[in-house]
Amino acid sequence: MALTDPLATSYHLQTFDKGLRSRALGDQLSTVVNTSVLLDDNPFPLFVNQIVVKLADAFRDGSNELRLCVARVLSECHSHLSLVFSRAEILKKILTVSHSNDPEARALTLQILASLAPVFPDNKQVHHLIMESLSTENDLEFKSACHAMAEITKLSADFADTVIPLLSTLLQSSEASIERKSLLIPVFGGMKAMVSTTEKIFLLAHSILETYTHMPLICSLLETMTKLAEATRYAIPDQLNILLSALNRAEDNVALALSALNGLQILAKYSHVWNEEHLKIILDIEPKLEQRRLIFNKFLNLLITLSQHARPNQLSFFEQVLTLLITSCTSPDYEQRVSYLQIACNVFRSQPNDVFAQRLVNFFITSIDLSFPNNLLRKFYRALGDFFCCGHLSDSNISDLLTPLVHLDRKKHEHKMQELINLFCRLTDHLPIVVTTIHEWARGTVQILDDLSRTSIAFLLLAPGVHVPDSKLNVIQGNDWERYRVAKIAFRNGHWREAALINLKHIDISKLSYQSSRWICFLQELSAAQVSEVTVQAYEQQKNHLTNALSIVDVLLTGVQDGSEFRFPRGFTNCMILSNQAVFYILSGFSTFQKLPEQYKMPGASARLKALILHAINSLEFVTTSWNILIRSSYGADYQTHDYISILQCMYTIINYGLLCIINRSSARTPVLPNLRVETTSLKKSLSLLNWANEQMTLIDGKDISEKNVHHFLHVLSKLCSQRIQIPRYFFHQGESTNAIQLAVITGQNGEVSVMPGQLYPIQVDGVISSNQTRPVHSITVKAHIQYYIGQSNNAFYSQVVKPKEGLYFQAQFLLSFKQSCQIDFTVEFTDSKTLQTWYSDTKASLRVQINE
Repeated sequence: MALTDPLATSYHLQTFDKGLRSRALGDQLSTVVNTSVLLDDNPFPLFVNQIVVKLADAFRDGSNELRLCVARVLSECHSHLSLVFSRAEILKKILTVSHSNDPEARALTLQILASLAPVFPDNKQVHHLIMESLSTENDLEFKSACHAMAEITKLSADFADTVIPLLSTLLQSSEASIERKSLLIPVFGGMKAMVSTTEKIFLLAHSILETYTHMPLICSLLETMTKLAEATRYAIPDQLNILLSALNRAEDNVALALSALNGLQILAKYSHVWNEEHLKIILDIEPKLEQRRLIFNKFLNLLITLSQHARPNQLSFFEQVLTLLITSCTSPDYEQRVSYLQIACNVFRSQPNDVFAQRLVNFFITSIDLSFPNNLLRKFYRALGDFFCCGHLSDSNISDLLTPLVHLDRKKHEHKMQELINLFCRLTDHLPIVVTTIHEWARGTVQILDDLSRTSIAFLLLAPGVHVPDSKLNVIQGNDWERYRVAKIAFRNGHWREAALINLKHIDISKLSYQSSRWICFLQELSAAQVSEVTVQAYEQQKNHLTNALSIVDVLLTGVQDGSEFRFPRGFTNCMILSNQAVFYILSGFSTFQKLPEQYKMPGASARLKALILHAINSLEFVTTSWNILIRSSYGADYQTHDYISILQCMYTIINYGLLCIINRSSARTPVLPNLRVETTSLKKSLSLLNWANEQMTLIDGKDISEKNVHHFLHVLSKLCSQRIQIPRYFFHQGESTNAIQLAVITGQNGEVSVMPGQLYPIQVDGVISSNQTRPVHSITVKAHIQYYIGQSNNAFYSQVVKPKEGLYFQAQFLLSFKQSCQIDFTVEFTDSKTLQTWYSDTKASLRVQINE
């Protein structure tokens, strides 16, 4: 999205100001509650600052109802508050209310200070007001002071250190009520604490644990200290000692034992800080807990988490654990049995061996027929799936374990079918060896269990790589939504014509909205584009369907304000058209020589073939570039999508390499196959095919353009192009991934400026990143492309690399001079912190420059 019109910003501000100045409280409240949406749409410093200043005025002059609304709304705008720069002015207006005789108004002042913590994290006036308010007699004001203290200590290490003595006094005072102490203790959990501050907090915690007898307060303290330890990391060993000590002395105190085990399970993720003494205590405690079922099951959950993150030097500990728990694998308590299998699977992944594998296979086989309750059934099959997919089982182990599963009595174990199908979907997606067996089981299951949800088993019926005959099994006899879901599965597994097209044709598009109906038509054309043979005629038909699909998705893109959900499908379809054109040219160019082999011996044949091949090489280079651009434009896509697009790009690189080998280009390098980040059945098969094709292309003898070399190349080309293309997940699920960049050119009126010839003119570009990705943005490259209306040879490019503030906001400034009237187009590229790869953004903004003669 590009925001370049200052008039729109001015209109929003005037409307907001008018709403706040209304005499009707309802109008004021309705204006304030829209603040969050307004800032999300205009997340730029000047706008955010003006809005917060106006809210501060409303807080100062309004009623308590309006003040409460302002405080709550600002708490929803934390991500934008760091852009505020009129801090002194805002604070002055807010603190005016703190001098009120109304305790509710003072409490609301503290609440808005909590909401504005990112604006005033280190302000001494704010710190003093909060500490002073902790001595109030009014419970509401005290509660608000605790809330404000918790929010500001999250951001200010100095205030956290300053407030510790006061908190120590209040928590150890006999005059302070239990209710007030229960409000103070959670403050420690979110503190931004220095090492010295953390030491003071743990000394205070030890003192409280020795003197307190109120169990809810002790449990709250254990929970809070665990959060602090996890946040600081270096305090984890101390907290482990506290939790293990509490667990050891819990005896029959169930609440204390469960609280300690909850904390230990959270810290089990950091197994590298668990020393031998900690693990020894765990072993010593285990016999004491076996007789208390609730606590023992929670203890087993701790061991599950700990075993998931086990270090090599801790494996001997888990061998002792498995020995102690050996009776659990045959226990009548199903929860203990499943927990044992989960722990054993985690240990096996870290220390695999054949004897251990066979023992676990036997344990699982003896448990398959058991009737677990639903929650344990899900855990059991998840553990079984982890065991199957660990990568350390032999083919015979997999076969032994799969056989009793596919031979379960479907009627008798009907309640297990959904979890079993989920397991089989996971196995089909990761283990090529089981695909055929599970596919046959699925076809039999559908015929036996008529009431089974067909969409849940569709993935198995349309498994990747299996032969799907034209059958009624391919068409869902349900509603249109179920047919659409099955069509998506068919697309993702490569069964476009046999299943996707059939189900899409059975959808009644007359009942759908215009956009939805056009989307279905687009998918119908796309599914009809699948080729079953690599021939000129087949590729000509495919081109027609792809062209129709592209025209439909282009209409969808232009028909909506934000067509982000259609950009990847459009890019994918466009790449397929370019690929089709390149392969079509190769097939049609070589067809004459294939039909009439004597053409190879005719005068000038070699030159003709070489010209044909050079043209095809140029086309294929453009194709590989297009697939690469599609990858770089899909930052929000999952790794599986990136891997599959990389495989398609590599496929055409290999075809290009084969042509270079035919004309004996010595500079041709053997293509490097992509490294898979997600190993699925379909990706493994595709990579295996690429590896074979790569080896076959190197066998081409490039001494001359002979019939033998061309025939060999076309054989490899046919194998590559006849593989079923699979639509990646991101094609249908872009809405689940947010990665938008907004731009605003803070210059000129109506997107236009007037300057003198040769005058240096400053241009500021503000931007904000909205993303739910786990890979934060490392840097932003803002590019300015100056395009002159006359004399385009003077066009120029400028770029500036900036670091985003708080990972969200960035600002680029250009100092430019202009010879004549022109337009500046601003575009953005960015680099993620994890891979340091450069990604493209479709964000654009423009500025027109008029020269005053």
